[in-house]
Order: sequence, then structure tokens, then C-alpha cells
Amino acid sequence: MRKGYRIICIVLVLMVLLSISLLCYACSNSEDNEKYYIYVKNYEYNEDTNTVTAVLGFTTESDKEISSEVVFDSSSTQDNVFYYKQTTYISFNTSIFYLKVDEIFTDDIKYHNDVLYNNTKFRVDYVTTLKSIKSDGKLTRVGKYYIHSYEPTNGNMSITLTRRYPNQASWYGVLIGCSIAGLTIGLVIALCIKKKKNKVREQENA
Repeated sequence: MRKGYRIICIVLVLMVLLSISLLCYACSNSEDNEKYYIYVKNYEYNEDTNTVTAVLGFTTESDKEISSEVVFDSSSTQDNVFYYKQTTYISFNTSIFYLKVDEIFTDDIKYHNDVLYNNTKFRVDYVTTLKSIKSDGKLTRVGKYYIHSYEPTNGNMSITLTRRYPNQASWYGVLIGCSIAGLTIGLVIALCIKKKKNKVREQENA
């Protein structure tokens, strides 16, 4: 009995320690100081409309020939005890792409698979693997990726993304509480069993 009692105590104590360590990790904050840029990441062709689309994407690489710096402004508010709501505003200027149309849509780009595409356009894609992200753009799913697409204007542009995510501190707090409750219940049960066995032993020795 004493061995089983010790095992119960050790397991439950480890649960509490693990929960506390996860809580400390959840409460730690890390800042992302990387700069982002928007650039032409690829081209898409539509034979029906005879259009080639330059797809603009986001990157942390600053060595792109034609790119524009992007500003990410993100803030979180508490949605309820267990969840936060994060809102991210992404702003950038697309003028450089419209000014350099001839450099972006070269003859080699327009002539694709023996077809000459005379119509050109731009599209902005924000790609993520998070299904929880909502936006004011057109959403398309490709495999594990969720693509939020926008028709860019010539000039300043802004994208709004929202995401609801767990308040880890609250969830781990519940886990710690459950672990402590489990430890208390386990100890009480073990003490009751031990007391009962001692009473039986006393009766046998009487």
C-alpha cells in the first residue's frame, strides 16, 4: 500500500509541476521585430480572359528587386475568460508595382505556353495554415493552406485579419486546479484505505 501511495503522490506532483511550467511558458512574451515586404511571388494565367495575374505575397527578405515595405499592427483583447481576440492590420503601398508594370509584365512573362496574354492585373495573397484567421478578403483553401485574396488599388492599401485564440494562462490554471484537486482526492482515498486496513489489522490482533 505504501508503495502505491508513493506512486500516486509522485504522479500527481509531477502533473502539478508540469502544469506550472506550461503556465510560465504561456505567460512569456516574445517580440517579432522582423521587417516584412510585399513582392511579386508568382504569376497565374487565365486563357478564358487572356489575363496574366502578378500575385503579390509577403516575405521577410529585403533583397527583392521590386518590393514595398509592409507595416503589421496587431493588438489583442480579451474575448472571455478563456479566449482572446487578435486583430491585425497590414498596410502597404502598391504604387511601385503599377509604376513598374513593364518590368513586371515583360514579354517573356506575357508569352506563356505559346499564348500571348495581353491583359494584366495584380492580386494580393495572404497565405496561412490557420483556419481560425478571418479576413475582409476572398478566402480560398488549397490543401492545408488558407489564402485570403485582395484586388489591390494603386496606392495605399490595408488588410484586416482577426483571430480568436485560447487564453493559455486560464486553461493551464484550470489544469493546475484539477491537478491539485486530483492530488487531494488521491491523498484522501489513500489515507482512508490505510486507516481501514489499520482498523482491520487491529481487530485481527485483538
